[in-house]
This record gives sequence, structure tokens and C-alpha cells, in this order.
Amino acid sequence: MKLQQEEAAFTLIEVVLATALLGIVAVAFSSYWTTSSQALEDIHLRTVARELAKNSLEVLRAEGDSLEEGDDFTTSLNNMASQQSEDIRIDNIDFSREITIEDVEEGLKKVMIEVSWYEGEQSFKLTTLLADRRRLD
Repeated sequence: MKLQQEEAAFTLIEVVLATALLGIVAVAFSSYWTTSSQALEDIHLRTVARELAKNSLEVLRAEGDSLEEGDDFTTSLNNMASQQSEDIRIDNIDFSREITIEDVEEGLKKVMIEVSWYEGEQSFKLTTLLADRRRLD
């Protein structure tokens, strides 16, 4: 009389194959996770740099708009640009702002703001024109 026994347990080969497959999937997922984390960090730092540049531009724009008669547009913008061209630390990352102002014509300036981080390896640039509003009236 033969007893028939149902296979209720996994064989050693099945366990080894399942573990290997799980390992391959885990390695692929961890690679994806690392890449995604680096991309999110890059997006975050670019957003911070963009906001720093926009903030500097708004400070320059407000300075230009608040000038009284007799105030020199170029001197006021250059003074404010030198105050805004400072290093700032956010989220343990050092950001450096460099503001350059060039004459386009009388009462019109080209403003270039560059915010860099990782010691200049990464940067965000913003360029615009600012006009002396007193000349527009």
C-alpha cells in the first residue's frame, strides 16, 4: 500500500529562486529610489535659487520705484545690488548671488542675477530690464 503525500511545503530550489527574484526587484527599486531622491533634491535647490533671484529682483524694482527727484537711478540700483550680492545658507547649502547691472540706454538697465550653489557647479540665471519710472511719466 502506497501512501500519497501532498506537497505542502516549498522545495529548497523554489525558496532560493524566490529570494533571488526578490533581490533583483529590490535592487532595481533602490536604484529608482536613489535617482528619484536626487531629482527631487535638484528640483528643490533650483526652486530655492529661483526664489532668491526673484526676491533680489523685487528688491531692486522696489528701490527703483521709491526714488525721489534728484536721486540717481544707476547709483541706487548699484548700491542695492551690492547689498543683495551676498552669500546665504539655506538647508545647509550655501547659495551665492551675483547681480550685474548694465546700461541699455538712459533710464533703462539690464539686470542679470545669478544664484549659484555647490560652489558654482549649479546655477540659476535671471535676466530682465528695469526702467526708471520717473522718465516714463
